[in-house]
Amino acid sequence: MKGGVIQVYPTMTPQAAFRQFITNCASVRILTDTSRSSITLLFGDCPENQSPYYHTRISHGFRITDASRRVRHCLIKLVLLAPPGQPQQIIARPFLMSNSALDRPDFLLETPASIVAEVNLQHRIFRDSSFPIAGANGAAPPQCYFSPICPAIINYTTNIDQVSLEWFRDIIFARIAPFARVPRPRPGEPVATSNRRHDGQILLDFFNYAIITLMPQGGGVGLVTMEFMSDCMTLGAYLGVPGRTAAERQFMFNLSYIQIRRLGALGIVHQDCHVDNIMVNTTHRYLPPPYQLGNAFLIDFGNTRLAQPTWNFPIIMPRYQYINLDYLNVIYANQLMQSMHAYNRAFLDQVRHQITPQVPVATVDDFIARALAAIIAILGPNAPNLNGGGRTSSENRFSNKKISFDEFIDMIINDMKPPVKFDLIETTNNNPRSHKSPLNKSRYSPRSHKSPLNKSRYSPRSHKSPLNKSRYSPRSHKSPLNKSRRRPSPNIV
Repeated sequence: MKGGVIQVYPTMTPQAAFRQFITNCASVRILTDTSRSSITLLFGDCPENQSPYYHTRISHGFRITDASRRVRHCLIKLVLLAPPGQPQQIIARPFLMSNSALDRPDFLLETPASIVAEVNLQHRIFRDSSFPIAGANGAAPPQCYFSPICPAIINYTTNIDQVSLEWFRDIIFARIAPFARVPRPRPGEPVATSNRRHDGQILLDFFNYAIITLMPQGGGVGLVTMEFMSDCMTLGAYLGVPGRTAAERQFMFNLSYIQIRRLGALGIVHQDCHVDNIMVNTTHRYLPPPYQLGNAFLIDFGNTRLAQPTWNFPIIMPRYQYINLDYLNVIYANQLMQSMHAYNRAFLDQVRHQITPQVPVATVDDFIARALAAIIAILGPNAPNLNGGGRTSSENRFSNKKISFDEFIDMIINDMKPPVKFDLIETTNNNPRSHKSPLNKSRYSPRSHKSPLNKSRYSPRSHKSPLNKSRYSPRSHKSPLNKSRRRPSPNIV
């Protein structure tokens, strides 16, 4: 699995793991419906003992891989797929948004190829931004280790049959009501229109369009599963919390500017970057005191373009129509990056002393060089850049458990594995064996359902052929011709 998420049972198929996780999540909510091409859901509250995934994330504090650290939440992006042979295309939006102020009239139909391209792009952004970014024009600021721009993709599918899609839809409808948002209708709009802004109706319109309009033509729905970075919410939701001070609001904007600048250094422009496509964390420390807790991450890379890689803010920011930036913000963002770098260096030095047996290096730079050599030995020329920087940490730092250098390198390698593609094409219930193809039914089905031609081998003896009755049937049913052989002796008085 990708993004520091590993299956508890390696022999379980990705499809079976996905079904188990989705089935056991107790809550579902719409995270954002404002994207041009998707709806993003937050599945959560999966009991730890029922989750098929566990964490082994570098950015979760270099803790030892432990099957007890189960994944309980994840993001799932829903996209509509055009019929085969048709390109990506703009259609009238098949559902309304919850907030009328953000209404968009259009929606982008994706293709399986465009989903694969988006998944690969987000994987590249995650991988390359987990290490210092090299090769961009302009002076590179101090950078960080293991602080990715975006969430990692765990798995994805572009092949879902109607039975499975209806199962997935019904799971959502059974759990979303308690977590539905309050719609914000447009003043004076018809009641029927306002009713379409409720979360249940938004999703019903989405799935109906997929099942009724697209599936008969060979189209349908694609799913992309991403890690849910701890204690995150959208920037739009953060700004909407009553009591936020101007300083708190500006701090999160500046953290967002840092990620946009880093994305620019990778030569990528996010063409749908707004407050609902930026996730913010408020409980983990990425900067030393007296800075407040938190960081920002970008999501939804379905609408991007390539550009000349640069660190130059005046070149990067005009590319973004929804982001306003002045010169003072640029200066403050640079100061944040320098402070973050210093904090990361101190943290990485602490990680160096956590490893046992201790690596024979004298400095953090020596430790980084040794890690780079180990990664290159495994990945060869595909290894990322590892020059300079440090690592962000949580407020609680990492556990006191010791890890070996090899475990440390394994966590880095696990974080860089590509996402897993799977097909969601079987029906579901609590017994995975019940979903075998009818052509393979005899292998797993109960014996009572075996073919009549093979009935004698496994069926209870009471159902044996009359021709073979004497061998196994109870003695009371023996032939009268053999009756005298075991007749009981007469009672003696």
